Amino acid sequence: MAQSSSKTPQRRYHVHPPLLMYVGVSLLVAVGAFHSQNNLLFWLFGFSLGLMLVSGFISGSMLMGVRLERASIGDAREGEVLEIRYRVRNVGRMLPLMALTIREVSDEDHRGAGPSLWRRLFALRRAINGVGPASGADARENGAGHEPSAPGVSERRAKLDAPPLGFLTHVARSGEAEIIGRARCVSAGRLRLRHIEVVTSFPFGIMRKSLRFDEPAAALVRLAPAQVEIDLASTGRGAPIAAEETWQQAGNGDEFFALREYVEGDSPRIIAWRRSAAQSKLLVRQTGGAAPGRVWLVMHAPATATPVECLAMTGVTAELVARAGRAGLSIGLIAPQAAIERGSRTARVHLIALMDTLSLLAMEPAKLSRTAPGAFGPARAQPGDRVIVIHAGAIDHAIGPRGAEHLAARFDEQGIAIAESGVSRSSAMKAVLA
Repeated sequence: MAQSSSKTPQRRYHVHPPLLMYVGVSLLVAVGAFHSQNNLLFWLFGFSLGLMLVSGFISGSMLMGVRLERASIGDAREGEVLEIRYRVRNVGRMLPLMALTIREVSDEDHRGAGPSLWRRLFALRRAINGVGPASGADARENGAGHEPSAPGVSERRAKLDAPPLGFLTHVARSGEAEIIGRARCVSAGRLRLRHIEVVTSFPFGIMRKSLRFDEPAAALVRLAPAQVEIDLASTGRGAPIAAEETWQQAGNGDEFFALREYVEGDSPRIIAWRRSAAQSKLLVRQTGGAAPGRVWLVMHAPATATPVECLAMTGVTAELVARAGRAGLSIGLIAPQAAIERGSRTARVHLIALMDTLSLLAMEPAKLSRTAPGAFGPARAQPGDRVIVIHAGAIDHAIGPRGAEHLAARFDEQGIAIAESGVSRSSAMKAVLA
């Protein structure tokens, strides 16, 4: 949905190297003209001043006609290109828009740029006067006041290799155009956009002007595919464990599903004769389909793990969720250390919610709460369920239920999350999986 700016954009003039060089050369020409009283130098100095005035007037008047709205933000995964679509209108009736650069400013760019000189002086004054840390807006500016759902767990912030940029060559008077800004995603997480800057130095590159549109928005960058040597397609069918999770779908199973009217071609063997006699029409029995195979994914981060290994663990888990969704399996997610427990479901909305949860999950192993080994497993597992424990780093077979499959997550040399298997040897689990 398009987000149009309701506030008046802020116009700014920037001091950049071309302007400093131009002013310096113009001053040298002025000094030479006044010292030598050379008419040619006077003419050249006046011409340079005229170019500067024309540059400021043309581009300044042009920018006042810019109206910008963020039309849409595309989906992206880490390593892919994020596309943001803008709609630019020219409400000016005299000048067209020329050579505009559109740039997004996110929270990461704002923090990377550091506080301004006035903010530093104000912070120094507070420190000298013994005033405590800021609150309210300043606290939100510095990221304070965020309460994680569990110790050592926070929201992961997405990073881009560069701010999203787009370039617009021309928009006619009272015209409209669309432009796409692109940037490559370096890591997954939530990307918070603060404002949009429209920059130009048209026509001579001397004066650099910008308009700032305050348009807060957020986008989600999902995790990249991981390399996992495990086959989920062979997961067998399981039995429903709750009424709301029953596989209510007609099929070729053995369980009774419903009655329906007879259709030409139905086998006489499935006709419900007693019900047909009571209803005075032919009814046939319809059986229900078998419940989908159920897979439980359990995440474990030991105290010796590193934050990088935790990121690999979330990447491997997300890959397993995606594979289970493609195989039509019922998937559940358990991460006791992060206070995450999602029941087993097959709905697409459920799978998308799991992927979003994993993409936003950041863990610091040293700060995570220590959890008993028995908590790393489904509370309502049934025979036929498949339990896979993903470890951040080394495998600990004491974690999870007996016979669970274990995967050790890490990054390879190319920065791709991979998993090494280590299935616990349990004859009881072998019998269940068989």
